[in-house]
Amino acid sequence: LGLNVRSIYVVPLTNFGLMALGGIAAIAMKPSARMAAWAAPALILFCLSPLVAWWIGRLSLAGNLLFWAASLLVVVTLLGIVADQSSRLTRALSLPPLEYIGRISYGLYLYHSLIVLSEWGMPPSRWTTLAEVTLSVAAAAASWRWIEQPLLNLRDRRRSAGATRRFVS
Repeated sequence: LGLNVRSIYVVPLTNFGLMALGGIAAIAMKPSARMAAWAAPALILFCLSPLVAWWIGRLSLAGNLLFWAASLLVVVTLLGIVADQSSRLTRALSLPPLEYIGRISYGLYLYHSLIVLSEWGMPPSRWTTLAEVTLSVAAAAASWRWIEQPLLNLRDRRRSAGATRRFVS
């Protein structure tokens, strides 16, 4: 296709495999007590996977295999959360710092692919990866504060005004 590795990861049509994995998991797997028991260990392993990828090289064959394995860990984690909504894991994921990451996650998704320092002429290294993560979080936080949150507030005001008009009419 002539696409670079970053494009293959980011562009939805070339990243179809992960979308298919999510669809298959949603259809074929049923949340269960067993899944709930494996959710926390799967999440811990998933959280360690970027560190391993950073160490072995995220664009290597081993890094790509790790990416797919991490995707399976996400499936197990999500099924476990669905299976047991009152688990310690669910309560831990409700902590304010993690809720904040969830709040800015759309911005992280949008901006992380734009902040690739190696494509700006910097050689890839562990330090450029750290800088990319830092800049992505900063861009996502700024986007939430000055773009997304004001637009959501405007939407809510318009909805409540519309509901008031319908109620009064």
